[in-house]
Amino acid sequence: MNDNYQENFKQRLQEITDKIVPEICEFYGYLEKYPYMGAAHEIGKKIIAEVQNAPTINIEDSCWYRGRPVHDSHIMTSTEMLPPDPEKVSIGEGRFNHYGQSHFYLSQSKKLCFHEINRNMNAICWIQQIYIRRIENIIDLSFYLDSSNINSVPLVFGGIMTSGAIRRPVRKDKCWKPEYFVPRFIADVCKSNGINGILYSSAVDYGCNLVVFDMESLDFCFAGIPEIFQFPEF
Repeated sequence: MNDNYQENFKQRLQEITDKIVPEICEFYGYLEKYPYMGAAHEIGKKIIAEVQNAPTINIEDSCWYRGRPVHDSHIMTSTEMLPPDPEKVSIGEGRFNHYGQSHFYLSQSKKLCFHEINRNMNAICWIQQIYIRRIENIIDLSFYLDSSNINSVPLVFGGIMTSGAIRRPVRKDKCWKPEYFVPRFIADVCKSNGINGILYSSAVDYGCNLVVFDMESLDFCFAGIPEIFQFPEF
């Protein structure tokens, strides 16, 4: 790394750390007070502008996992592992969905999928393996800033990743979940601009998750049938 590149790296990282990250944190507090007014905030405006020009990725030829809790003796089918119909099922809020919105959440591994579903290590869950043939137009928010990407990543996106604003842990038994406000705002901006999903780092374990907004954009198939999974896997 030459001296000029190293100096540019330090300057951009300092700008993200000293200016953008505090603004992201202030935006977080703003959304706690005014959850539906994000577009009126300066950071909200910058997120909208950056999403409109952000590079996207395609995901193809990869295995993912979908988890569902075990509530009773009912044996889940593969079809039941798909996003539920909001007209038939009450859907709670999630990291990237509002109440009543049905999105497809997937994890990179069985272990990560289990931890996203359960906080009780002695629990069990249903897991369905999903093979993604291809999905296009995905925003990648799973990266960490380093010398290879810091100059190509939009400033606010860099601040979002550095601040951890989209992966703050949340207690699912709490009724008030302000940790979801920033990622849900980003999801709304993405959906309004035709983005099909977001790849993001997990808040509960190592690895990445994928949320798919538009199922019609997803070319996939089931790999086998749903199985009961317990961690650690024996």
